[in-house]
Amino acid sequence: MSPAQLARREEPHAMRVLLARLNNYLSGNTPLEDLASTAAEQGMLCWIVGGALRDVLLGRPVSDIDLATVGDPTELARTWARKQQAHWFWLDEPRRQSRVLLRYGQLEFFFDFAPLRAETIQQDLALRDFTINALAIPLQTPLMDQPLLDFVDGVSDLKLGQLSCCGPSSLSDDPLRVLKGVRHSVSLDFHLSDTCRTQMKAAIPGVDHVAAERKRNELGRILSATDPSEGLRQLAGLGLLPCLFGPADRSFDLDVALAEVQSLTAELNRFADQATLVAELQAGFDETLDRRSLLLLAGFLKHYQPADLVAVLNENLRFSRKSASVLCALVPLDLSDIDPLFKVLDHSRRAFLWIESRGTTALDQILFYVATQKNTIPLEMLGQLFEGYAQSLEHDRIPHLLTGGMILKKFPDVSRHNIGTFQKQIKDLEIEGEIRSRKDAERYLAAEISIDKD
Repeated sequence: MSPAQLARREEPHAMRVLLARLNNYLSGNTPLEDLASTAAEQGMLCWIVGGALRDVLLGRPVSDIDLATVGDPTELARTWARKQQAHWFWLDEPRRQSRVLLRYGQLEFFFDFAPLRAETIQQDLALRDFTINALAIPLQTPLMDQPLLDFVDGVSDLKLGQLSCCGPSSLSDDPLRVLKGVRHSVSLDFHLSDTCRTQMKAAIPGVDHVAAERKRNELGRILSATDPSEGLRQLAGLGLLPCLFGPADRSFDLDVALAEVQSLTAELNRFADQATLVAELQAGFDETLDRRSLLLLAGFLKHYQPADLVAVLNENLRFSRKSASVLCALVPLDLSDIDPLFKVLDHSRRAFLWIESRGTTALDQILFYVATQKNTIPLEMLGQLFEGYAQSLEHDRIPHLLTGGMILKKFPDVSRHNIGTFQKQIKDLEIEGEIRSRKDAERYLAAEISIDKD
C-alpha cells in the first residue's frame, strides 16, 4: 500500500502524520522522478532506502539519499548525473558504490548508489542495523503511489521514538553499529529498547576490532549532536569509554566531566552571533570532526585523563596529526598560561605576537580558555582579535619589525646566521612592551652588537 493510501486509512494520528510527510516529500520531487525514469529506461530495479526515509518521516531535513539496486548501479548513476549536470564520483569502486553530488536550487544533495547486499530487497533490509533504517520505497513513477516497504516494523519504532535492532546478529555483524546506535539515540532523541540495549552491550567486545578511523568518525558525529554530553553519558553507561580512550585516571568523576562538557557546549553556543568565531568553530579537522567537537572532547578528556593520550589519539582513534596536536595541547593545558594575553589586548601587535608565540594551536587554546573561564572577554572583541590576527599574517607569520635586509643594511657586520635569532628576540621584547617601534628595535640591535664586539 502506498504512503498516500496508508495516510488515508484510519491509522492513529501519529502514524498518519508520519506518512503524510513522506507523501509530501515524494510528490513533485523532480530529481527523484527523473532518476526513476532513467532507471526504467535502463531496466534497473532501484529503491530509496534507509536514513533518508527515516528523516522524511520524522520531519527532519534530508540531504543524503541512499539508493539500492539489483546489479551494478554505476551506469544509472553516471547517466543520471549527466542529465542533472551533477558531479559523479566513486566511493568504493570494488564494491561498485558511487555518489552523485547534486545542487538543486540553494540546496546540496548527496545520492549514494550501491548494489543490494542480498538477493532481494527484503533480505537486504533485514541485514541493516536498526529497524528505523530498514525502510525502502521502489524508485518507480509515480513515486507517491509506490508502497513503503517496512518488513521489520520500523515505522512503529519511529512513532515510539525507539531504537530496535533488525535482528539478533545486527550488531555483532558490525560492532561499529553500537556507536552508531548511541549517535542515533542522541541525535534523534530516541530511547533504546531493552533488547537493543542488551544486544549493544553484548557486541561491545567487538568494538576493539573495528577500524580506528570508523570509531573516530562515529565519535565525531556523537560530539556534533545538540547535547554531546548525553552521547558521552550513554557511551559510559554501555561501558564503551575504555574501548575509545583506554583506562581512565582513578580520580575520574563522570558527572563532573559531563558537567564540564555541558558548560562548554553552552558557552560555545554563545559564539553563534560572531561570524568569525563561528567560522573558527566550524573549521574541519578530520572527516566528522570540527574545532567545536575537538574543544568539547578536550574538556572531557581533561577530566578522563587517559593513561596514554598519544596512543589513544594515534592508535585507538587514528586522529589526524592536526587534530592530535590540538588535543595534546588542550588536555594538559594550564589555563593560567593564557592569562598574559589579556594584559596586552589594548596593543594589537603585541597581542598578535603573543598568539603567534603559542604555536599552531594558539587559537584553539584561546577558544578553550574563553569557553572554560567564561566572560573573560566580550565575544565581539574576541572575534575582532581573531580577525585582526588573520589579517596581520604574511606567509603564515607576523612580519618582523626589521627584515633581514634592513638589519644587514643598518649593521653590515652582522652574521647572516644571527639574523633569525635577533628577530625572535625583538618579537619577544615587543610582547613584553620593551620594544614598540622600528627605532626601538634598531637601538636594541645596536646595543647587542656593541656588546658582542666588546
